[in-house]
Amino acid sequence: PVLDRLGFTPRAEDTAPESNLRASLISSLGYMGDAKVLAEANRLFAALDSDPKAMDGPLRGTWLGIVATNADAATWDKLHKMAKSANSAVLQNTLYGLLGAAKDPKLAQKALDLALSGEPPATTAPGMIARVSGWHPDMAFDFVLANLDKVKAIVDGPSQSEFVANIGSGSDDPAMIGKLNAYADKHLDAAGRRPVDIAIVSIQTRQKNAAKERADAGAWMDAKGI
Repeated sequence: PVLDRLGFTPRAEDTAPESNLRASLISSLGYMGDAKVLAEANRLFAALDSDPKAMDGPLRGTWLGIVATNADAATWDKLHKMAKSANSAVLQNTLYGLLGAAKDPKLAQKALDLALSGEPPATTAPGMIARVSGWHPDMAFDFVLANLDKVKAIVDGPSQSEFVANIGSGSDDPAMIGKLNAYADKHLDAAGRRPVDIAIVSIQTRQKNAAKERADAGAWMDAKGI
């Protein structure tokens, strides 16, 4: 209801809180796949074919993120084509990163494979892998371990252990703790384990709190009649 009141398009009379709220609502609802928001995102994305400025404005990144997150194969391929033909390094980096945002596991795997294909700049590839880990941390972590030498070639030495740990830190699978420990035991000395230990604590804390958070959220929704 609040987004219906604010509308999708920024208005001259918007206050700063209203502008921020619109962006937040569009982003949150879009990433959850809300039909109305997703339809508008896809409409704007399709309009780029005839009007390159169709998405211009303060919400461009928000709309593109929604499109990428909910992409089907055709949309992913279009984003890929846009990335390859981007006329600036910043835009190219953004578009390649978006290829890793897809919820669809098949498209996520395509993004991982593309990241290490040599096509994206070496400075862009780690971000693609990290983006995949947002929805698919276990897939991304297994991919990184299976291609560790290639990953090390594109991630600075001092940052490698932190990069690998961060990829796995979003997992909700209890088995990830064992995978992280196995990685650390094989590849890190005691001084280099800190990022892995932090990731493990993050997973354990999230697992401990998950049941209570679900119960609290469910109770709130019941009370609101949602």
